[in-house]
This record gives sequence, structure tokens and C-alpha cells, in this order.
Amino acid sequence: MPLVLIMPLYTVTEAQHIDKDLVGLATPLTLSVGDTLEFLPGDYFTFPEKIDSFSIPNGVSLHNKSKTGTVQLVLKNSDLIRSGSLGIYLAYKRYDLPLKYRYKKRIRLAFKDTFKNNQWYLASDLNGWNPGVSPFKRYGDSLSIELNLSPGEYAYQFVKNKEWQLDPNNKLKKSNGQGGYNSVLVVPEPEREKIPYLYTLRNNDTAFTIAAVCKGNVVVTAFLENSILAEIKIVSHGDTALYTYKIPKINTPGKRKHIRIFSHSEYTSGNDLLIPLENGKVLDNYRNLERSDLESNILYFMMVDRFNNADPTNDYKMDEKLVKSKAQFKGGDLSGITEKISSGYFDRLGINSIWLSPISRNPRGAWGQFKDPDTKFSSYHGYWPIGLTKIDARFGTDNDLKVLISEAHKHKINVLLDYVAHHVHIEHPLVKQQPEWFTSLYLPDGTLNTEKWDEYRLTTWFDTFLPTLNLGDKKVAEYMVDSALYWLKNYAIDGFRHDATKHIPLNFWRTLSHKIKKEVSIPQDKLIYQIGETYGNNELIESYINSGMLNAQFDFNLYDALLPVFAQNRSFIQLEQALRSSFEHYGHHHLMGNICGNQDKPRFISYADGQINEKMPWIETKRLGWKKNIEVSDTNAYKKLASAEAFNLTIPGIPVIYYGDEIGMPGANDPDNRRMMKFENLNERESGLRELTAKLINFRRTNMSLMYGDFQFLSITDDLMAYSRKYFDEIIWIIFNKTDRFIDFEYKRPAGYKEIIQFGERYTYNTFDIKIRVEPYSFSIMKWTKKK
Repeated sequence: MPLVLIMPLYTVTEAQHIDKDLVGLATPLTLSVGDTLEFLPGDYFTFPEKIDSFSIPNGVSLHNKSKTGTVQLVLKNSDLIRSGSLGIYLAYKRYDLPLKYRYKKRIRLAFKDTFKNNQWYLASDLNGWNPGVSPFKRYGDSLSIELNLSPGEYAYQFVKNKEWQLDPNNKLKKSNGQGGYNSVLVVPEPEREKIPYLYTLRNNDTAFTIAAVCKGNVVVTAFLENSILAEIKIVSHGDTALYTYKIPKINTPGKRKHIRIFSHSEYTSGNDLLIPLENGKVLDNYRNLERSDLESNILYFMMVDRFNNADPTNDYKMDEKLVKSKAQFKGGDLSGITEKISSGYFDRLGINSIWLSPISRNPRGAWGQFKDPDTKFSSYHGYWPIGLTKIDARFGTDNDLKVLISEAHKHKINVLLDYVAHHVHIEHPLVKQQPEWFTSLYLPDGTLNTEKWDEYRLTTWFDTFLPTLNLGDKKVAEYMVDSALYWLKNYAIDGFRHDATKHIPLNFWRTLSHKIKKEVSIPQDKLIYQIGETYGNNELIESYINSGMLNAQFDFNLYDALLPVFAQNRSFIQLEQALRSSFEHYGHHHLMGNICGNQDKPRFISYADGQINEKMPWIETKRLGWKKNIEVSDTNAYKKLASAEAFNLTIPGIPVIYYGDEIGMPGANDPDNRRMMKFENLNERESGLRELTAKLINFRRTNMSLMYGDFQFLSITDDLMAYSRKYFDEIIWIIFNKTDRFIDFEYKRPAGYKEIIQFGERYTYNTFDIKIRVEPYSFSIMKWTKKK
């Protein structure tokens, strides 16, 4: 193994923890042959007008469009081995933005149709199932469409005029989850040996060593914060190369810095490394992490009204002839959450970040209508705002929120607030005062523009009593941005969960994030975490994540792959594909929210129990909760939920616990999945799951490899998944068995390491190999540490 010693290019000097010109770590720019990347320097820089010039890599052309403020980057040739950074100069200071290169394959779908009056379109998860944006081109009797696609699996249908149908030339299809099927297009990855793989090896007080494995030309680019540390170009024949980096002297009062290392070949980028520094040294002790280190966060989401009632004086009851019990207010309040924080409930569980459902004023009347059974709904959930900056009295007072946040921070817990920007309730004063601020309830053809989630996603109303704000209008966006800033400036909250992200135009997110940086982050020397909610393909979700918009979104596509595997025993191979796709789009050290469920989905354990089927129509999953008293009948369902939680707690990203999942609360779709939280009188299975969940969370928070380690698959079959997380001298193996029988996992022992079984019991070994026996519907976790 050749060893290269890399010296730093400079000494880093900064005035404070947060750089006023570029707040936070710059997200990478991703280029692909055949695509033009447009980006706004204002997404990265607080004062983009200060930009003097750019340093452009070979093989990349740059066009600065001064009228729109955008910069275009075009990758000229896929065969070139090029730099991994774009240099930008601001008033004689250089910043470097990471560049990533994504492999894409040109795909052509074609067929013949002799009836020339037919109009053909493509509907797929690529375009949000909106056929109007993807017409086929006609050349006589031949029709075709060309797509530039990343590796992965894509569902689609052809639309002839308004008739949807499968691709007659493609026999590959899969269920659409609604009783029908979609055609499926699979784009394979390039050869794995040509994709670079990096991993950390060892460290001391002044330096650290990494290893790079790849066959072919490789570029490894290291950054310290937002400046290039070093870049190496090598020609590899598949062997392992070692690089030792000297850590530069850092003259700054902020103790936390980060080194990021990216790699790419002439084909595509590989994985990336994230190495936190503590006072200029590699941070390798979890005890030095703080709640501001987002990679260490465990996020717990509770609906305020359904969690804990500590103040009966603010309870509110409606006429049950109008609103049935499950859709009523249940009395949960801010004081109830504070009570549980003070009692140590979250400390014992290991939670260090909580997300509150919306708490602004909501209507007091009954709205909406469900049939069979007939019921209207109260606004217990908080998503129908009639005020933007006042707390709903049914949840508490201004002082109650301040006490909650103060108590949470004493317990080293972050507080995120759910913010609704997309719509207001029809009783909001703005509806009468500024009717021009809202989109039309009707489409040009006179039909209702409600629940058009994809075709009219930026204008559609969620219901006839929830007008959609026209946030593409600058003054409307500014008004809503300022109302969001009110919560940051008047309360010490640590971030937002944003509702209905994809239904809000990008200009709103840019305005909000820019103002947060200038008016909150820089004055308070504090980063604000923002996570969004978007249902759609990874490309759409990714489009909202960058330095100028959101930190992350919930990874619903990973959830959609996780659910049938752990709950209903489908193949692990589809979960592997989904996880690889997440890494490709969001990076190997992303801050995405990894979920087992949320307030808009049936409870995981009820899927695992067989009470809910993934093919069941959405409306029926709601109706079932009204018609049937859903409980847990299959005790294996608790094991399946534990495995799903173990998966989320051992992969990159931020694990999210939906309240009640720590005890296996059952339920159909909402409102049945929003039952009042249960703290007492747990049965043996419920208390056992809570104990195991706490143990898993503690294990994640006390092992650096699970928060900052690199990721590598060890073995994938239909029935078994095994992967490794490594951070310098610490290695952790995670092995899952989703079958009803024991499975043995055999693998080569890491040389120079000793093993400690953490979860699971049985294993045997010899000098070179180890065999771990994994129980049915369960998992094993093995920790390896360096022998001394």
C-alpha cells in the first residue's frame, strides 16, 4: 500500500464560528454529461455581489448570466479526469465549492403509432406523474422520448390522449400500490470497481490517514470547512492507496470545524468522508459532541394535542354529533411536553431533538367531511392556521413555549417547530384583506383545483377551506418569511420542519434561508436546521436541498422501500437499491430524516401485523381506522418494528421516532395513527420495545462510526442484509434477518481487531473468519475495536 503525506495548503484564519460570507458547509454542485447545471451564487454567499471571479476546472465551462444572477456549469467530456472543486473569489478571499460528478445514461423510449392525431405523453416518477410536461416527439409513425437518467429503478406509464397504459414493449412491471401496475425501467450502475471508495484508517493529534480503493483514474479532494485543503490525482489498478493529511493550524475561536473528502473517477463520484475537528484535532470521543452537531441528533416527533395533558384548563371539546372522538381535541399541550422533558422521559430514551406539530392559532369550528362514517374534523393537528404568530390557547401560552424551550435546552435537547407556509384556513383575516394573495380554487376549465398534487402542485388547494398562498409573488413570500422569522427571533427554537415543501416555489425557500442567515445565524452565531416534507422522486426532493434552501428532507423513498422489506418480508435487494440512490442524491453524510412512520401514514406495526396491506387504497386505510379497533395480534410485529428502527439508527442521516413507535402503538391512517400517547400500563412487548429502542439510541449516540463513519455493504441477499460503518479504529457490523428462521452470516475477521457482540448472542470464529447466527425477524450488531 503506497503512503502519501499531504501537507496543508495554508493556515486557516476566521473571525468567528460562523463565516459571515458563507454560512455553514457548502453543499456540493453535481454535474453530469449531457446536463446543464444552473446555480445561484446567492444560495451560497450572503453577499454575492462581492464575487470577483471564478476558478474553473478543466473540462467544465462556466457562463455567468448577470441578468438572472445564475451561473451555468456544463461538463464537456466524461473521459476527462478533472478537479473536484470550483473556486470563487470574494474580495481577495477564496472559497471552494465541492464538485461531484454523477453518472447518467441516455435512454430512448420508442414505439410506432399510425394514427397521427393521437397525442402521447410519458407519466412517471421522474416528472411527478405529470404527463403534460413530457410529450413524445413524433417522426411520421414513430414516437420517441430521450431521458438522461441516473442509475436506479423508474416507474412509468404511457398516456395516449388521456388514457394511461403500460409500455407494450416492456414486460417488466410492478404494483403501483393502488391495485394496478406500472412499467419499470432499470438503469444499471457502472462497474463497482470503477467507483472510488474511501475510508478512514487512523489518526493522531496532528494528522489522520485515509484509504482510497478504485480501478482507473481517481481524484481525491479534501476541504477544511469551505476551502480546499488538498487535491490528489492518481492512476490506480484496483489496489489501495493511503493518504496521510497534516491538519493545518486553525486560528479561530470556534472549536468545531469539519474536514470533508470527496472522490471521483472519470465515470462518477464515489463516497465522501466527514471528519469533525475539536480544537484542531480529529474528534474521536462522542462525549465531546453537542446538540448542535446535527449528525448526532435523534429527532422525536409528537403531535402536541396527542402527547400529554398537563393543563386541563385549556381543554376543548366539540359536539360529537359533528366531530367523532378520534377527530376531537384530546387535551395535549405545551406544558405536557415540558412535564415529560423535566421527568427525564426523553433523556432515558436518548432523544436530543424534538419536533413540535404546529402551535399557531387554528379555527374552533368543525371542517372537512369524511363519509362512512360521517364526521367532520377539529383542528387538533394545527395545520389550519388562522393566525401566524400567535399560539393557540388550546396548546398553551407564550410563556408555556418559552418554558418548554428553556427546559429542553437544559436537558441538551433541540426544539424544532412545524411551520405551515403553503396555505391558511379560510377564516384567516388575509383571505378577506388580501384575496389577490391566493391562487384560484378553480382551473381554467372550471374544475376544482384541489388535491392536484403533481399536475398543479404549486397552485392546488389541499381542501376547499384551505386557500393556497401565491408564494411566487415576492410580497406574499416576504410576508410569510417574516412570520417564520418571528418564531426564531422571539423564541430560542433551533429549526423548522416545513410542511408541504414541494407545493411551495423555490423563491420562498431562498428568501427564507437568506434572511435566516443574515438576521439570525450571523447575529446569534447559530446555525438553524431546516427539514422539509416532499413526496416525489429523489431528483425532486434533492432540488430543495442546498446551501440556499433546506438542510434536508424526509427520505420517503427510503421509507417506501423499508416498509415492505421489514414489515412484509420483501427482498432486501430493493432496500439496497433505495439506499444507494439516497447516497447518490444526498451524499453519504446527509442530514435527511429517516422514518418508520409519521402522522400521514398507517402505523408501521399495523403493516407488520398484517392489519394494513401496502396495496390497500389510501382512503380505505383511513376508513379502516374508523371501522375497526386495530391492536397488535402478531407478536413478531414488535420484532419487525425493532429491526426497522435498528436500520434507521445505524445508517447515515437523522433517525426520526414518531411518538408511540418506541412502544409499538398500532393504528390505521389518520386520525387513527394519532392516538393519545401511552406512558403507563404497558404490556411486556411494549415495555420491551421501549427498552430496546432506548438501548439502540444510546448505542448510536456513543459510537462515532454510526454518526460519522463511512458505509459499506458486506452482503445482500433476498433474506439477509449486512453492512459496515467505520470511523478510524472503530468498526461496527449490522446484520438483518427478516425471515422466520435462523440465518448464519460468515465473513472475514478484520485483522488486528477484537470483537464485542452488542445485539444478538451467538457467534463462532477461527483465526480468519467469524460466523454470526441471526435470530428470525431480528438483527445482530458486532463492534470491533483495535487490539492494544
